[in-house]
Formats: sequence, C-alpha cells, structure tokens
Amino acid sequence: MELNLYKLGKDVFMKNRETDEWLKQNQKSTREFLRKWGHYCKHDPLMKPIIPPKYDIGFIVKNVRNIQLIEALEPWCNTIYVDEGNVPTAIKSYIDLEQPNTSFDLNERVKPFDNEKNNEILVTIDGNKFTQQDFQYIQQLSEILADSGEPGFHGEIGNLVVEIFETMNTFEKELICVS
Repeated sequence: MELNLYKLGKDVFMKNRETDEWLKQNQKSTREFLRKWGHYCKHDPLMKPIIPPKYDIGFIVKNVRNIQLIEALEPWCNTIYVDEGNVPTAIKSYIDLEQPNTSFDLNERVKPFDNEKNNEILVTIDGNKFTQQDFQYIQQLSEILADSGEPGFHGEIGNLVVEIFETMNTFEKELICVS
C-alpha cells in the first residue's frame, strides 16, 4: 500500500487513508458497537461518553422485501423476528452473509416471524411502509423510550408500532467490562 504523506506547516498528515480494508473494519466495529449498546456512540460537549439506556427490544418485521432490510435493522435490537414471505431464504442468507463479521451468535438474534417473542419491548415494522424517518426513530429509540416510555404502552411512532410489556429493565451497566 502506498501512503500519501503531505507536509502542511509543521504537521504531516496522510491523504486517502480510508482504504477499503479500513472502511470494512470501521463498518464491522460500528455494527458490533450497535449490537452491544443499541445506539451510536454519543458524547457531551466535553467528549464524555453519554450512555443511553439499553432495553430488551425485539423487532417484528413483516413484508421483508430483501435482506438489506434485515441488515439495516438487526444491529439495533436484541432479537429480530423476520417474515420471510417475500424472500423465503432471507434469514439463512443474512446469517450466512453476516455471521463471519460478528462475535454475536446471529442464530440467537435473527428468528422466524412465528417464533415466540420474549422481549420486554416489541416494535412491529412493515417493510412496505418503512421510511427513512422510521429508521431515524429506531436510531433514537432508547432515548425516546427513556423519555416517554412506560410499561403497558402500546402506540405508534411514525410507521412503527411499539408495545412495552410489564417491565422496562435496562442493562447498560451489565455491558461494562472492568478488568
């Protein structure tokens, strides 16, 4: 690999350092972070990390048109229940594609639509109605739930149907590893 170093005043910097390998590794680590924490890394003005609550969230996805929808949604939840009606091999295809890129067992995270739902919070998503705005709601879901969610809630946020059962336990503190 050829490095392009440029001198600007006293500083030397690299140009075009975002190689294909770097981009691939960055995407992989971002998806792993999302799977663990349920949101992107956030910071206060002094760059101290902000840790939104981590909830037990399951996505119920109807009308899956392609595995790209599963690919976009899976890291944002604990479990995704997929209606494979339009794409009969969607679950297997997605797991075969993504499992080499994650330390999480995708067979435990990606389930058939008719599988028993064991999450404290369920979000039903219709692939035929899913919009970019709905995806933005998903990216902010833990903060929305922390702000206005309560046990027993059943309602809609955009095209998403959200149902919160008896409890809304958080477990972000259990995700912190101290050695």
